[in-house]
Amino acid sequence: MADSVGSTSPHTISVSVAGSVPCRQKGSEQGGCAQGRSPRGRDEKQLVLTPSSSVDTRSISRDRVAAAAALAAVAAFLVYLPALTNGFVTWDDRAYLADNPGMSMSGLSFLLWALTAFHEMTWQPLTWISHRFDFMMWGLSPRGHHFSNILIHTINSALVAVLSSILFKTAVRENSSARTAGSRAGISRETQSLWIAAIAGLLFAVHPIHVESVAWIAERKGLLCAFFYLLAVIVHLSSQRSRGAIRYAADRSAEPGALSLAQIGPALCAFLMLCAIASKPLAVSLPFVLLVLDIYPLRRLRRVSVARIWSLIREKMLMFGLAFASMSLAMIAHASAGGLYSLEARSLDVRVLVAAQSTVSYLAKMLLPFELSPFYAFPENVSLSEPRYIFAIALLSTALIACVWTVRRSPVWLSAAAVYLLLLAPVLGIVGFGRHAMADRFAYLPSIVVFILVAVGATQLVNRCLAQGFPRRKTLLAASAAGVALCLGLSARTWAQIGVWKDDLSLWTAVVISNPDNSHVAFAHLNLGSALAKAGRYEDALRHYRHCLRLNPSEGRAYHNIGNALAAMGKLEEALSAYGEALRLDVKNVDARVNRGNVLSMLGRKDEAEAQFRIALKQDPQHAKGLFNLGLLYEERGDRNAAIKSYRAALRSEPRYSKAWSRLKQLLRSRSGSSSPPVDPGDG
Repeated sequence: MADSVGSTSPHTISVSVAGSVPCRQKGSEQGGCAQGRSPRGRDEKQLVLTPSSSVDTRSISRDRVAAAAALAAVAAFLVYLPALTNGFVTWDDRAYLADNPGMSMSGLSFLLWALTAFHEMTWQPLTWISHRFDFMMWGLSPRGHHFSNILIHTINSALVAVLSSILFKTAVRENSSARTAGSRAGISRETQSLWIAAIAGLLFAVHPIHVESVAWIAERKGLLCAFFYLLAVIVHLSSQRSRGAIRYAADRSAEPGALSLAQIGPALCAFLMLCAIASKPLAVSLPFVLLVLDIYPLRRLRRVSVARIWSLIREKMLMFGLAFASMSLAMIAHASAGGLYSLEARSLDVRVLVAAQSTVSYLAKMLLPFELSPFYAFPENVSLSEPRYIFAIALLSTALIACVWTVRRSPVWLSAAAVYLLLLAPVLGIVGFGRHAMADRFAYLPSIVVFILVAVGATQLVNRCLAQGFPRRKTLLAASAAGVALCLGLSARTWAQIGVWKDDLSLWTAVVISNPDNSHVAFAHLNLGSALAKAGRYEDALRHYRHCLRLNPSEGRAYHNIGNALAAMGKLEEALSAYGEALRLDVKNVDARVNRGNVLSMLGRKDEAEAQFRIALKQDPQHAKGLFNLGLLYEERGDRNAAIKSYRAALRSEPRYSKAWSRLKQLLRSRSGSSSPPVDPGDG
C-alpha cells in the first residue's frame, strides 16, 4: 500500500530514544519496519507524517478538519436545544428509568445487575451505566437526561465529519487522476476534503430523521452504539495507514514492547465493538462493514486469493465471534419474551417484500425528510402485486446491477451500497420481531453513507463548475447560500419533529395520525387514551380505547382503562362491567381486580369489595394499591390496628406511596373517632 499520492519524501521528526533503532518500511500494510542506524550514531524512533499531495507535502491541516467537526458539533447542539423542554414519554422511558430495578441499586450490586440483566429483552450494560449516572445526577428530571442524549449526538456529529475526511483521503490516495484533478478544477484536494467533512457532518447533525434517536431518552442505547461504532471504523481506517494518519514505526526485534497503531488496530476495534454491543446489539454488522472498507477504499485486496481473503477475515475473527454471540443472545432474549414472529404468523416472502420497501423508504426519507413518524406499522396485507413492492424490488435490483457493472471504473458505488445494506440488515425485519416495518432510529448509522455521498457529489459539482470556467466567487457564494438554506430547512423540520416527542399526547397523536386503521397501532390508541385521561379528557379517551378494541378485540387493558375512565366520570355500574370484561380476558390482571373492588366499595358493596382485594393480594401479596385499599376498608369499619398494618405493608412494597404515608400518619396521631376516609378510586 503506497504511503502517499505524488509525495517526494515523508517529513520525519526524530526523537532520540536510548536503545531504539530507527525504521522505515514503505508498502507495508501492517506497519512493519526495517532496521537501520541514525546518522548521529545512536538509535532513534521516528514519528512519520505522510504528505497528502505533490502540491502540498504535508498532511491535511488538523485544525481545518477540527473546524469542520466543531461546526457540525455546534450545529447539532443548537438544533437540538429545544429537546431540553421535552418530558418523559410512556414508550420505554419509564421502563428504562422509573420502573427499572437497576436504578435503585448502587455500587457492586448495580454493576452486577447491569452486566447480567436482560431487562427489556436486551443485554446492554453500558446503556444501563449511562442511565444510572444520569439518574444519580438528575433524578427523574427529564432535562438532564435529554442533555446527555444531545451531548452524545453532538460528539457523533463531529466524528462523522472526521470519518468523512478520512474516507475521502483514503479513496483518492492512489487514484492516478486525482493527482492532477485538483489543479485543473481550482479546488485543491485539501479543500475538497474539508468541504466533504463539513457537509456530511452538518447533514448528520441537523437532519430530522435523527430526532427519534436524540429526543427519545430510551434511545440512548443507539447513540452510544453509534459512538463506539464510529470510533471503531476510524481506528480501522487509521490503522491501515489512511492518508494523512500519524503512525509510529519501531523495530520489533530491538523494542518488542513498542506497538504501532497497525498492530493494535484489530484488538482496539474488537474492544470498541464490544462496547458498541454492550450499548445496543446492532453493532453486529461492524466486521462485515470493515471487510467492505478493506476492499474499497483501503484496496487491501488488490490480488484476489484465498490466502489474502483469509488474512482479512482472520484479523477480524474476534469481532465475528462477538457478532455471533450478540446475535445469539438477542434471539434467545426476544424468543423467551415472545417477541419473535413465527413463519406462520409472518411468512418469509412477506418479510422480504417489506424489507425491500423499507430499504427504499429509508433512502427516500434521508433525501426528502417528509412524513416522518415515531412508528411505521408493519403492513397487514402484503402482496407482490402491490405497486410499491414491485417498485422497490425493481429499483434495488437495478441499482445493484449498476453498481456491479461500474465497479472497475467507480468502485465507490458498490462499496457504499454494501455498507448501507449491511448497516440496515439487522433491522429490516427478516428475523421477524416487533410490530413495526421500519423506524427512524434505525437510519442513524446508515444515513452516514448517504450523507457522505451527497457531500462528495455537491463538492464535485462545484469543482466541475469551476473547471468549466464559471466565475469562482459567484459559484462559491451560490454553493454556500444553497448549503445554508438546506441546513436551515432541515433544522426547521427537526425542530418541528422534536415537538412530536414533547409528551405522550403529542407522541401518540402523531402515531395514530400516521398509521390509520392498522391493528399494529392498537397499542398507540391505548396510550393516547391514557394521555387524554390524564389530562381529564375522558370522553376523548373513551373514543380511543374503543378504537383500540376495534383493532384488537382481545386487548384487555383497553377494557381496564375504559373502567377507570368511567369510574372517574361517576358511571360506576358501567365501570364495573368494563372491569369484568378486562378480567374475563386476563384473569391475572391484578390492577383491574383492585379497581373493581374500589368501585364495589363506592357502590356500598363492601363485602364484595373486600373479596376482590383479597383475591388480588393472593395473586400478588406485595401489591401496594391492594394493601392500601384494604386498609381503607379496615379504617372505615373502625379496625384501625388492621388498617395500620395494611398501610405499613403497602409502604414496605412501595416506600414512596404518598397516600399510604398520609393515612398512616393520621391514624398514628389520633386513634379517636373520625369521619370515614374516602376510598381511593384508582389511578387509571
